[in-house]
Amino acid sequence: MAHGLEEKNGKLSMAYVGENPWHRGGVYLGETEATAEEMLEESGLDWEVSLQNIECINLTIPDFKAVLREDTGEVLGVRKQKYTPYQNKEAFKVLDPFIGEGKAVWHTAGVLGKGERIWIQAKLPGHIEVTKNDIVEKFFLLTNSHDGSTGIKLLFSPQRVVCQNTLQMALISGQSSIMNIKHTKNHDIKIKQALKVLGLVEKIAEDFEIDAKKMYQFKMSDADIDAYLAEIINITGEVKEKTKLYADKSFIRYRDYIEGGIGTNIAGVKGSLWGAYNGITEAIDHPTRKVKDLLQYSQFGAGAIIKDRAWKAAKKLIR
Repeated sequence: MAHGLEEKNGKLSMAYVGENPWHRGGVYLGETEATAEEMLEESGLDWEVSLQNIECINLTIPDFKAVLREDTGEVLGVRKQKYTPYQNKEAFKVLDPFIGEGKAVWHTAGVLGKGERIWIQAKLPGHIEVTKNDIVEKFFLLTNSHDGSTGIKLLFSPQRVVCQNTLQMALISGQSSIMNIKHTKNHDIKIKQALKVLGLVEKIAEDFEIDAKKMYQFKMSDADIDAYLAEIINITGEVKEKTKLYADKSFIRYRDYIEGGIGTNIAGVKGSLWGAYNGITEAIDHPTRKVKDLLQYSQFGAGAIIKDRAWKAAKKLIR
């Protein structure tokens, strides 16, 4: 699947509230709100994992366990004994205190691959207005892996309305997440401690708005855009290396989006640092080239790393 979503019994394992997300597909749950139970069931997240012994020729392999998805029998990963699974239903409980009237509402949830990674997203009230024609909505995003490739992460995830591209930002102490907890026996205690940090989310959103407006006001020449892209794709040097830069496929692709993307075709945005940054995020979220497992690439994989790098490079410029 190009989008990376699991398909089970002819249905994509994703549910959503409101407008269909840019990655398309899934089960529609209404325009305004859904319960945690509805999201859990309709997104295909209503299953658990367990740890099983690994046996080979009647011998049990010590120190390692297989992470088994119980409804399908799929082995999602092999981890050391100290690994403690974090069940999908537990993930909803993390955000549940922030859901309700006047607070956040469930937005999307789903399964990637065979269940190796899951995500749950809640939409926060209000929005960020970079300009009157450029609105950014605010989201919590919780991700978890059942193959052990990542810990349990909670991120502030802004999304630009005009082209539905998901922005990436570096948060506290240069980290890209508010919460990043390993799968160990005491992860419940650590999550409860980390939830205290969620009070900072509105402050994080305010900081993001300040930075976005500075980027909008930061006008860039062609040479400035070249230098910005060179740093992101790691081609640096004097003018003699411009030939290498101009021949780079990523440079050409990002340049095309910066010049003619949907998200840059707004008064004042084109030619600004905000426009350059959003051109890169749009190129990753809405590529014209074929990308295997787009959700994995753009939100959690190499594309997400590029977006994070683009944000950090932009932050350096507005300092």
